[in-house]
Amino acid sequence: MEGTNSIPSDLPAYSPPESPREHSRAPRELTVHTYELMNSKKRPWVVLKVIDKAASSAHLPHIYEGEPIEGTVDLNLEKDVQIKSVSIAVSGEIITTNTTIHTFIRIVKELWSTAVGDPSALSLTTGSPFKGKLRGQFSWPFSIRLPAEVELLFEQSIRTFKLPASFNARGSLVTVNYRISVNITRGKFQTECK
Repeated sequence: MEGTNSIPSDLPAYSPPESPREHSRAPRELTVHTYELMNSKKRPWVVLKVIDKAASSAHLPHIYEGEPIEGTVDLNLEKDVQIKSVSIAVSGEIITTNTTIHTFIRIVKELWSTAVGDPSALSLTTGSPFKGKLRGQFSWPFSIRLPAEVELLFEQSIRTFKLPASFNARGSLVTVNYRISVNITRGKFQTECK
């Protein structure tokens, strides 16, 4: 076999691992993961709830390509606050050892903005923009589906790649993370919340 590139026939055949969709998983109860941003009185004013099939809420949410990321964003406003918009974003990032972050996917979904009207109204299609301040409790459900593939610029051409799985190993030069964030745009001279 000298000088050839053939594979010896005595090696076992290789089969790629099954994707998460192909595993036969027993149905699990839904788990709610809750993340809170506290106000100055140490009470939650922004609450992100992500619903998935993780074994417990002590674990990070399990997100699979092609499956929706679902949950709610809740605001608990004890005083009048000028808010322009509320959105949710899902980002996939590759982080290298020199802390360079390459975002390979970012999906943003606007949940509410002043342009759609009063969030207290039963219907958000009033046609007139909301010009007031918000006070009280508000809740917006969301559902975002990650695609199975993403198009990226690679070696001076656009190529299609499967979404990578999260990866973080001690001593590794590369980390792959997915992040879910709530973005709240406030009035003039107020900081944005993330």
